[in-house]
Amino acid sequence: SDARNCGLRAAAGEYVAFVDSDDWISLVMLERLEEAIEHYDADMAMCQFTNAYADGVFEKHMQEKYPDELLSARNAVELLLEDARVTSHVWRKLYKRKRIPADCFPAGMYFEDICVMPDLFLNCRKIICLDDAYYFYRDEIFL
Repeated sequence: SDARNCGLRAAAGEYVAFVDSDDWISLVMLERLEEAIEHYDADMAMCQFTNAYADGVFEKHMQEKYPDELLSARNAVELLLEDARVTSHVWRKLYKRKRIPADCFPAGMYFEDICVMPDLFLNCRKIICLDDAYYFYRDEIFL
């Protein structure tokens, strides 16, 4: 949480994204998310993610195919409670910088995503949820 807050204080661009140090993103992720924000006049865009296991297996988090969907803040929070297509991870998303308050992550906390994601959704007018998986989450469960 402290590193995220530090990064937000230093961020000067129009957009912000978070990538955990043990994960990686597709070369086109940020471009696709920015295009979606601009096309839908949204404040946040999210993509799906792929679990990358230590044994070399890759598996898309959501196997079902969904159409890209424009969500209101309320819709996003409702889907967040289901913890399936929309999750509390701050990674795999691109945010308009002006929609994220400075120092919004609770200091010294692990799994800080859970605390802030509802508020980050509620700070947005529209959120576009893409079905494509551009984020790769390194899952260490099978080590």
